[in-house]
Amino acid sequence: KLTLTTREADFLSEQIRKTTSTSLTAWLLEHGVPPEDGYAWEQSALSSFPDRIQTLLDAGRRFHTVVHGAALAYNRMLATARRDDELIQKYDDQIDDWHEELKLTAPLAGWSTPDLWALVREGGKTVAGPTQTFLNAWVREIERHGVDACRTPATRTLIKDRELALKRGRARLVNPDALTSWTGASGLVRLDYRWFVAARLVRDIQSPQDQAA
Repeated sequence: KLTLTTREADFLSEQIRKTTSTSLTAWLLEHGVPPEDGYAWEQSALSSFPDRIQTLLDAGRRFHTVVHGAALAYNRMLATARRDDELIQKYDDQIDDWHEELKLTAPLAGWSTPDLWALVREGGKTVAGPTQTFLNAWVREIERHGVDACRTPATRTLIKDRELALKRGRARLVNPDALTSWTGASGLVRLDYRWFVAARLVRDIQSPQDQAA
């Protein structure tokens, strides 16, 4: 938490609005809207955000949901490789929770990964070809099998090949020593796109110390 005077808060707010004028952080500061708990796409002011920001948040929400399933599938594979029944059950339960999330949020309805890659390119960024290939294949598995995509042979091959490409001989799915050192959870932090950091900064700027006093 930053402890700011009104002068410092005003200066910081002005600099953010000047240098990142199209960002959600700048919009919240300009309009005096305090961030709420939850993800950026869960804010009650969402419908008031600029169209471009709403489009990006919608894509972020969908990707946040879709990619979490791949992380769960990977961890379940590791638990299975370690023959840890307790962990297998833990990930089966979390996959069931993810299934409910899929039903409630319908992340693939009217959306596809090419839409995401197009948004990335429009923002002047690139995503490595192998990453796109992996995610495209993962989404196809969800489209075909729903939550069962976490347990299909095609998914197991997809995830194993991805880990081998990234880690080679250090891949947990092929290296017994690496598997033994696995802590029981890997890559399960949900994507928030640094929203919680930005939200905390906005709150600090909107509540300078001398004003609060």
